Amino acid sequence: HLSGVRVRKQLSLACALAVASSLLITSPASAAPTINTEPLRTAVTVEGIHEHLNALEAIADDNLFEGVPTRATGTPGHEASVEYVVDRMEAAGFNVSLQQFGADIFIEQSAAFQQVAPTAITYPRFDGQQGVWYTADFSGDGDATAEAVVVDFTEPTTQPSASSSGCEASDFGPDVVGKIVLLQRGTCDFGLKAQNASEADAVGAVIFNEGTIGAPDRNDVLIPTLAGYDVTIPVVGTDYATGRSLVDLANDGGVTLRVQVEGIVNEGVLTNNVIAETPGGRADRTVVVGGHLDSVYQGPGINDDGSGVSTMLETAEQMTGLGIT
Repeated sequence: HLSGVRVRKQLSLACALAVASSLLITSPASAAPTINTEPLRTAVTVEGIHEHLNALEAIADDNLFEGVPTRATGTPGHEASVEYVVDRMEAAGFNVSLQQFGADIFIEQSAAFQQVAPTAITYPRFDGQQGVWYTADFSGDGDATAEAVVVDFTEPTTQPSASSSGCEASDFGPDVVGKIVLLQRGTCDFGLKAQNASEADAVGAVIFNEGTIGAPDRNDVLIPTLAGYDVTIPVVGTDYATGRSLVDLANDGGVTLRVQVEGIVNEGVLTNNVIAETPGGRADRTVVVGGHLDSVYQGPGINDDGSGVSTMLETAEQMTGLGIT
C-alpha cells in the first residue's frame, strides 16, 4: 500500500521529480525551468537511507506475527510502519493524512509442491531470485497427492494469451475428479480456472505460465492471485518449463504430484495509505512519488519495498533541510 510523498514544485526542486511533473504539463508555455539538482543529490545519502531501513527492520523484529518478523498489511508491524512514516514526515514539515480502506488478506502458513512418481522431486520454491513455483494468493486449503491431468493445453507460439485452458466448465471432464489438474496461463483469470477446477471436483491445481515464444514474462515463474473467486482446493503457480515437463509426463505414462497449501483469509482488514504533501509550491505542478509501505508476510520487506520507502523518506527530509517546501 502506498506511502506517497506529493510535492508542489518550486524552482529549486530536484531534476528527477521535475521530469516526472513535466509529463503532466499540457501547455508549452508552462515548460519547467532549468533546475540545479546538485544540492539535493548531494544531501541524499546512503547513510540516511540506511537509517530508515534499519528502523523498518527493527519495527518488523519488534512486531512478530505468528513468530515471523513482518510488516504485512493487517499486522502490528504495518501499523507501526505507518506511525513511523507519519512521525518522520510531520517532523519534516509535511502535511500528512491517512486514507483508510479495507483489504482482503491472504496469509500463507505452509505450502509444498512435489512430484511423487515416476521420480521423487521436491520442486524449489521461488524466493525472488531462484526456484520454480509459488503459492497462489487466496488458494484454498488442502494436501492433495494424486495423478495429474492436462486440461486443454495449447502449443505456444509468438502470440500471447492464446490458451483457454480451464476457462470453461466444459474443459473439465469426469477424468479430473479426484485428480490434480495442469492449467496453462491464457485468456482468462487464474481464479476462474481454479474455481472451475474446484467445481469439477479436482483435488488440486498447478497453473503454469503460457510459454509464449520470445516473451520472458510468459515463461517465468507464475505467482497467480485467485482473489474474488471461490477456490476450495490447493493451488500453486509455476514456470512454463516445469509445467511443460509435467504435461509431457502426464501424456506419456502419467505423473503423480503433491500440492499442499494451508492459509488464512482475513476479509475487510482496515488499513491505511499515508499521504504526505509539502505545504507550499504550486498546485498546478504536482509530482507524486509512491511506493508500497507493507511487506510480504514472510519477512520485513527491506528489499521490497522498504528500500523505496526509505529513499523517499530521506529525500523528503533533505528537501526540507534545503528549504524545498
